[in-house]
Amino acid sequence: MSDIQKVAVVGASGNTGTAIVDALLKHGFEVTAITREGSTATFPPSVSLKRVDVSSKDGVLSAIRGQDAVVSCIAQAAVGGQDVILDAAVEAKVKRFLPSDYGIDYISARSTKVGKCLEGKVQTVDYLNKLTQQHTWFSWTGVATGMFFDWGLERGALGFDLKTRTATIIDSGNEAFSTTNLATIGQAVASILHHPEQTANRMVKISSFKTTQNEVLQLLQAESGEKWQVKNTTGQDVENIGDSLQQSGNPLCFVLYLQRYTFSDGGNTVWKDDENDNKLLELKQDEDIRETIRRVLGESSSRV
Repeated sequence: MSDIQKVAVVGASGNTGTAIVDALLKHGFEVTAITREGSTATFPPSVSLKRVDVSSKDGVLSAIRGQDAVVSCIAQAAVGGQDVILDAAVEAKVKRFLPSDYGIDYISARSTKVGKCLEGKVQTVDYLNKLTQQHTWFSWTGVATGMFFDWGLERGALGFDLKTRTATIIDSGNEAFSTTNLATIGQAVASILHHPEQTANRMVKISSFKTTQNEVLQLLQAESGEKWQVKNTTGQDVENIGDSLQQSGNPLCFVLYLQRYTFSDGGNTVWKDDENDNKLLELKQDEDIRETIRRVLGESSSRV
């Protein structure tokens, strides 16, 4: 049985953080939500809320003393700055640290353009490994999820515009990819803390299901009852647009590089059976993708 009971979530008010806080509460953990100073985010009464300067080691340290684990959910733009949180966690004698790793397997992608956008995450893991060598009581776990499915579908990151009923299909549209819903990410984090030995000092890989752009398009049309407009493009064209955005300093280049990496023919972003940790973490092997799409369409239409 795990001796981890008190968990602090840094960046708890974001999309990933909210899902993780919800799951931790359902699993019976004592949760402390740490947000930036000036945040107006609210949480259930059972959550201890602390607003601090997350760029200050002393500020973070004061918020995480007495915690068994720290889960980082800081935004992508700040991922390279996790060392401050890590140093505070070590000084506070936190047993387990989960960096803000949620997304693609950036170790495998490190030589690609999207991987280069994630160099801060690689540097964080290098530092984590150094800390585990220095402190035998300290450990970490990363969580590779592939693209966020429900969140990405709603926001167009998967190539589908729910408002205009337009799909942008890259190459053949038949490249399979592993992808995960936000709630499942939260469940995985809670389960990791229930299985500390089996998940120590490594990246776990999870998914809600594997799919293709063409399958998603087919289900979107079936669930919406409408024929969608399809725009076909190539992975190289998507990458070229990303290059133009990068040259102008536009951070949206990351989304284009991510789409190129995930959806292009030959992408190979499906977890192999022996890599997938769903069974270890007691997650469903395959969630109902059609139900997820139905839910996202319903939520999207209710906000129009």
